[in-house]
Amino acid sequence: MTLNVFKANPKRATKGDRTRAHILDTALELFLAQGFEATTMRQIAARAEVSVGNAYYYFASKEKLVESFHARHLEQHRIASRAVLEREYRFPARLAGVLVARIETGEAYKSFAPALARSVEDEASLELMRRVITDSSVRVHTDLREALPRLLQLYEGAILRFWLRDSSVGYERTRSLIESSAQLAAKLVTMAGMPLMGTMRKALLRVAGDAGALEAVRVARPDAARTDAPAVG
Repeated sequence: MTLNVFKANPKRATKGDRTRAHILDTALELFLAQGFEATTMRQIAARAEVSVGNAYYYFASKEKLVESFHARHLEQHRIASRAVLEREYRFPARLAGVLVARIETGEAYKSFAPALARSVEDEASLELMRRVITDSSVRVHTDLREALPRLLQLYEGAILRFWLRDSSVGYERTRSLIESSAQLAAKLVTMAGMPLMGTMRKALLRVAGDAGALEAVRVARPDAARTDAPAVG
């Protein structure tokens, strides 16, 4: 499987860009074939037909390779989500479409569970959730406009962790969960906007605030806020 992000515009890719992408693709093939732990940088360099020093020039460690997979997945997810957001107006359809795009673009990287789990904590993921809300059919109460993207980001993380454990054919269990829970999320957002739901809004704001505080800790001290995703069999 080759997932070279430079193929879409090869004229703009430098020789260094192509070498970097080739090493990254080669590493992905080896990680999928024999596992992350069993694969060495020397093996990656040999398969990619570059020197070990050259491999380390582009990626200082295997962990840096995983970080690059993480960034690649986010970009692929952003592109796939753009088509959904241009096509759909209804909030549940936009939300479900973005989540389905997440698992479909993440298939190649599923064995890197910790990186995938961290990807939902990124600012890019938060911005995508803002786009899901913007220009959609949902009416968001003023009190929740700033907090709702963070709440949806938490929901996305829960879906992702379910998918990492999902062994059903075509991930049908995850797809079914996305479909039903997106409808429920839309109803909860609408309900939270009702005049007598002030207590509910305050509870949601507390959850969003706690999530934001944890994210601030993660950015400042990555090891302090890290939680490993479940192992994938």
